[in-house]
Amino acid sequence: MTNKNAVKRFEDTRGAHINKLIWIASVLENTSELIEMVEYFDDRVWNKLFPEIFKSQYFEEYKEDIFEAVCDFELFGFLAEIHIPICDNFKFDSNGEISGYQHHPGHCRIEYVYAETPAALISKIEKESNRLFKEFARIHKTKSK
Repeated sequence: MTNKNAVKRFEDTRGAHINKLIWIASVLENTSELIEMVEYFDDRVWNKLFPEIFKSQYFEEYKEDIFEAVCDFELFGFLAEIHIPICDNFKFDSNGEISGYQHHPGHCRIEYVYAETPAALISKIEKESNRLFKEFARIHKTKSK
């Protein structure tokens, strides 16, 4: 994947962007930034990002020592904090397909994504953006009834 392709793929995420990116392999000497990012993860986020760690019998200990966790499981990839603009005011055509909507770049949902490579990271950002877009549309459709 080229950077030009990455730009195009980000354009397709309806304004999603990386707010903070940590390449874990590069912060092993100073993990304070990594500790700060994972400090407030709840179990749902741990399970989504690091299912191996979450399912470990030592999960509670690993939550307190992210350095040991990523080393033990060899998770040295990219951890990203993603801001995904909230979408609303959906319009639907006669077939129920989305024909229009508004998105608000200043009002975002914050999600986290982990991947081993930049290409996999972008794929996960696309999936997360699409999942939330569908959720926003479903909520709007439910409220409109």
